[in-house]
Amino acid sequence: MVLDTLLREVEESRRALEEELERLREDARRLIKAPFTIEHREYLEAFVADVADVIPIVGEIAGLARLLEAREKGDRVRFILELIDLVAGAPPVIGEIFDLIAPTNLYFYRRRLARQGGST
Repeated sequence: MVLDTLLREVEESRRALEEELERLREDARRLIKAPFTIEHREYLEAFVADVADVIPIVGEIAGLARLLEAREKGDRVRFILELIDLVAGAPPVIGEIFDLIAPTNLYFYRRRLARQGGST
């Protein structure tokens, strides 16, 4: 009786840990993909994308991926601003400074929230 109760509790704990681990894996997947997409569901995703923009080469590759996604989705405003961000952020040193003072992903995240009536 006691052993059955203990085994049930252990099994419930194991299931809860597996669910939490899967949630953490999904969060990690989203954060890894964040720099390469224009769709950010959370502030942290947009922030990670802007931090990646400051990293040489990674920022340019991520910016190009977002530029192509904006073009594919027909978002002209996003396309133009991603193009400006990509070109201005490309030169060494000056590009990193631009990326720091112009966090494009956070801008679009806040803009989307404002349109939906949310807050940051």
